[in-house]
Amino acid sequence: MDLWTKAYSRILSTSIGTITWYPIAVDTPDLVRDMEQSSFSYSGGALIVSENGQKVFLTWWWQDGQYCLAVSEKAENNWLVLSLDRIGCRWNGPWEEICDSAVSGVRFYAEADDRLQRIVGVKHLLTTKTGSQFMWIATGGDRLIGDVDDLWVSVGVEPDNLAGLVEIAHLDGT
Repeated sequence: MDLWTKAYSRILSTSIGTITWYPIAVDTPDLVRDMEQSSFSYSGGALIVSENGQKVFLTWWWQDGQYCLAVSEKAENNWLVLSLDRIGCRWNGPWEEICDSAVSGVRFYAEADDRLQRIVGVKHLLTTKTGSQFMWIATGGDRLIGDVDDLWVSVGVEPDNLAGLVEIAHLDGT
C-alpha cells in the first residue's frame, strides 16, 4: 500500500488538470469510438495529472497468477517507451462534470475471494462544481472489475459486480 499511498497523497484535495488514456495501438480506434460513453474498456493505461503537475499512472499488471492494477508516476515504468498511444480525455458528455473537479478521496478495492488482496479497482471520489461524482479505473471490462488484462474506466457508473469486491483501504483529502 505504500506505493499507492505515496502516489495518491500527492493529488488528494487538488483539481484534476488532465486525464490521458494510453491504449495499445490495436485498441485505439475502439477507444476513440467509445470514449464519450460513461464507461468503456481498453488495454493499456490511464494517466491522471493534477493541476499542480503531480501524476498517477494506472495500468494492469500480472502478479502472482492474477491481473491487478499497478500504479506509478509514468507509463515508462510499466510499458516500453512509445508502445502506447495517448488520447486526452474529452471534457464533454458524461466526462464534462469531472473537468476541474477535486479529488476528495480514493477507495482501493480487491476481489472478495483474493486472499492476497491485490488492488483491482480504484474509485476516485470527486468534488465537482455542482456537487460530487466518482470515477473508476480498474482492471476489467463490460462493467465488471477483476482478473482481466484490460482497464475499465467509468464516470458515475458502478461495476455490476460491486458486491464481489471489498474495500481494502482508503485515503481522504482535507
